[in-house]
Amino acid sequence: ESVEAVRRHYVDHLEMEECVPLGFRPVGNEASAVIQFIEAEAKPEPSYPAAQPVYWKIGLSVDEVDRFATRFRMKGRQFLDIGFLLHTCDPCGFVAEILQTTFEESVERRKALADSRPARPLAVGQVTLRVADIDKSLAFYRDRLGMTLLARMPVDKFGFVLYFLAFTTERPPTADLEAIEIREWCWTRPYTMLELQHYPEQPHATYFVPQSTPGFDSITLAYPASALPALLGDDDHLLDPGGVRVYLRPAAAPVDDDDDDLHHRRLEPAAPDERG
Repeated sequence: ESVEAVRRHYVDHLEMEECVPLGFRPVGNEASAVIQFIEAEAKPEPSYPAAQPVYWKIGLSVDEVDRFATRFRMKGRQFLDIGFLLHTCDPCGFVAEILQTTFEESVERRKALADSRPARPLAVGQVTLRVADIDKSLAFYRDRLGMTLLARMPVDKFGFVLYFLAFTTERPPTADLEAIEIREWCWTRPYTMLELQHYPEQPHATYFVPQSTPGFDSITLAYPASALPALLGDDDHLLDPGGVRVYLRPAAAPVDDDDDDLHHRRLEPAAPDERG
């Protein structure tokens, strides 16, 4: 029943399709990440000295947050100059940020988008990780794996900076990666970006990779087959600087805007008294 609760949440409430067993993405968008759950035996979380896990959330890009605000009995809000959004949780407690493709005040642009396409979600826009060393993380994802840094968004009020990367040949509308105009552009991309949250004033911050079930498991990326031997050697995955397992699967063609990233989570088959 826990499995069915997860399926109802993503298919009925978030209007996604089940494209692989317990794997969900926005309907018809093969460029979007797949959020996949894996059934596993229940396993308790050990104690950690760090306060927060390395995994934070997914972001779901939509043209009208208010449609989901009514459904979840919540209210969307403009978060500073980042975006208009709301947060909700699935039956396992994983956070989804429902992020509008336009700012709250962009009424005409939002109406034009609504008139041009279906109202369902556009993409799993972001998979968000917390990182302690942004230089090492950028060296791994951008320099080693070849992702493009699309935006850098300082959130001074809360002391962190957000970095957005993707496998794409697109370039932002301006070379200034902190420009406000890049933000709505980012939220309208049909593919998934990796979002890294970094607190520059906390150089000794540590984050843990959860060992519990349910819990975050790994990230899988489509990657050119010819490059895999040099990257992986005899291993079947890499570890990013924060300890996240990154699996690379062969892509049929060079990674571009049409390749998908798979973001895996484990799912606990709950007993009747543990239903979400």
